[in-house]
Amino acid sequence: GLSRLQVLLGFVALNPTYILPVLLRNAKPNIDLSFSRRLPLV
Repeated sequence: GLSRLQVLLGFVALNPTYILPVLLRNAKPNIDLSFSRRLPLV
C-alpha cells in the first residue's frame, strides 16, 4: 500500500492550498491542535 508520505503528497497534489495551512501549522504551534486532526499522518 501507499506510505503515509505518499498519501500526504497525493492529497497536497490534489489540494495545492493545503500546503499553506501545513506551513502555518509548522510555524505556529497554536494552530497545530486545530490542523492535526485533519492531517492523515495523525
